[in-house]
Amino acid sequence: MTSKQQEMEKQLERYMSSPETVSELLLQLHSKGVSYKRIADEIGVTYMAIYRWTKGTSTPRPIRPVTEKLMQMNLFEEVQNRAKSLSS
Repeated sequence: MTSKQQEMEKQLERYMSSPETVSELLLQLHSKGVSYKRIADEIGVTYMAIYRWTKGTSTPRPIRPVTEKLMQMNLFEEVQNRAKSLSS
């Protein structure tokens, strides 16, 4: 692996492990109309956990699987919204 690839891997790991990323992804989902309750149900945590993550008063442990799940949910919502707009 080249030094540039290693640096990109490090940046990706920092992004995936950042509490700010979790809160950013939660806000993106919520802005697409996904309720925090639904997000909590999808991830398998309580609504209060999602609320705390959004406000930055706590972070998920471990953080990376939660970040990955939120990214998947964001992509799914984006695809659904595009499909709806195409069928209208």
